[in-house]
Amino acid sequence: MTLSCHPATVSNRKRRQEAKANGMCQTCCVRPAALDRVTCHHCLTHTSIQNYFKHKRGPASVHGSCFVEGYSPEWMRAMFNKFNGRCFYTNAIIEIGGEETAAITFDIPRRLVAVYGEAKVIHHENLVWCHRAVKRFKGQLTGDDFKRLWKDLTFDQANSP
Repeated sequence: MTLSCHPATVSNRKRRQEAKANGMCQTCCVRPAALDRVTCHHCLTHTSIQNYFKHKRGPASVHGSCFVEGYSPEWMRAMFNKFNGRCFYTNAIIEIGGEETAAITFDIPRRLVAVYGEAKVIHHENLVWCHRAVKRFKGQLTGDDFKRLWKDLTFDQANSP
């Protein structure tokens, strides 16, 4: 294994070593590392969102499977800003890293493009954060339909003997 001696690489390597020694994130070197991790929650979240989209640039056909056709870096920034640690549908706490309970889903499913139009469905405003189990349960329902179903299920459960 050969290490580059380029000045920028040496300074980055040194900066990361110092961050590791001080318990700081080795990616940004600014925030404290998350418990039992080498990166902070901010950088973990950023990386996880990138992984949902599977690539950083170019059409999905070039980079294999992609969560959203027509992805752009603006989508990733928008999703990062949307993350508040809560499921959009149930308000349950979700996590990126650790338990990995966070998932991204279309509020209006892609199968309804013919009904709602591509501009409304294939858009970052239609993507929401939710719990992984909720995403599986929601399936191909619209967000509004799923919220009604969830409300009915939780109401019935609260009133059952």
